[in-house]
Amino acid sequence: MSGGSWDYFYGRLEEVASRLQCERDPLRKAFGSHLQKCAKALHDIEWVDSCDCSPGDEVKAIKAVLGPDCPALVLSESRKQAEAALEQLKAALADWCELSDSGLRLRCGELKAQEIRTVRAVLNAILANTKVTNSGAEKL
Repeated sequence: MSGGSWDYFYGRLEEVASRLQCERDPLRKAFGSHLQKCAKALHDIEWVDSCDCSPGDEVKAIKAVLGPDCPALVLSESRKQAEAALEQLKAALADWCELSDSGLRLRCGELKAQEIRTVRAVLNAILANTKVTNSGAEKL
């Protein structure tokens, strides 16, 4: 696939950036310069996503837009993703906790009563002892 994976949106952004850079207001000019960097990043993303460039070729342009806050911004987004994954996992575990004995047997195969109690105890312990802190998921 060549080109168009993002409908060439970067081109429209380049037009807006150029128009702002022709303004008299320095704030608008500065914003136009920023949008020009964004357009370059979008261009590079589109080319990578369209298989016209190799994965990773867009990184330099993205980092240029994000500036010196890039590592903190990426870490923040990574943390949000991890927290969302943890919430999904907790919900799945809660669903398993609510299964009847026969439901557990259907999902796990034949289980003896003691094995079912063990599975329930482990699931409940995981749910009860996990919280999200600034450093990630930790045991209480």
